[in-house]
Amino acid sequence: MQPLSWNIERHEAGATAARVLFAFALLLGSIIAGAYFVGLTVAATEGAPRLSCERFGHPTPLVDGEFHPAHRNGTICFALDSKSRNPAWAMTLVSPQSLAGDAVRGDRFYADERVPKAWRVTPSEFEHTPFARGHLMACGYFGDQAQRDASFAMTNMGPQNGPLNSGYWAREVEGAIQRRVREEGLAAVPVVALIYPRAREGKVVIRTVGKHDVWVPERWACAVLYVRDGRPENMAAWIVPNEPVRAGVDYSCSVDEFEEQTGWDVYPALDDELEERLEAAG
Repeated sequence: MQPLSWNIERHEAGATAARVLFAFALLLGSIIAGAYFVGLTVAATEGAPRLSCERFGHPTPLVDGEFHPAHRNGTICFALDSKSRNPAWAMTLVSPQSLAGDAVRGDRFYADERVPKAWRVTPSEFEHTPFARGHLMACGYFGDQAQRDASFAMTNMGPQNGPLNSGYWAREVEGAIQRRVREEGLAAVPVVALIYPRAREGKVVIRTVGKHDVWVPERWACAVLYVRDGRPENMAAWIVPNEPVRAGVDYSCSVDEFEEQTGWDVYPALDDELEERLEAAG
């Protein structure tokens, strides 16, 4: 079997540049960053209360792969991918209580200072590109001002097509979760992961943006577990292309498909039989 050939396409205003030995640099960076992020995990969680959403388990790789330690920023739990410079996944707990409050959207995006400069993504990375700074965990999930402000960390962002960000994703994914929580008094545990292009004829083409070569995902994916009175009730999921979405298209899918496409086993603490039943109920 021939090794994959990596073609990195850089998207910036007026220029496309080849990156020499980029794959080797990414490999070296992932080794160094992995060691650092293990330390960051301890610093981020020491003395902090355990997130309620963690009761259902952090996403874990379906197959052996790179280690992605979990971190916390406020009530958002996430893992970083040192190769793509994006979050590998993010999750939180959304409840009627978390939605309550009078927080305003300040749009104060900021770099997470706990991440070393070599891998620290800044708010300017996506400027002059077709991509918005897309929240993995929506700021609308947080009615408390401090928690909403924390959601603007770049460790909760990924490159998302602008019309998708303000259109289908906001209405049919984030909005659907918030509406159901409000209307039915449920709690929800959403997990968002990013999907990158796969090999085609032995090649993988990756688009990047910004000075840190942030990878542009091909698709955005969300799974959600709904909980009533502390008991899991059902599940839902979506996989959406990172492009403008035509009206009337439904991108909902099964959680099984979410897991297959993202490579993450979500809610691993759930009993397998219960998980199958919840999917059927969704």
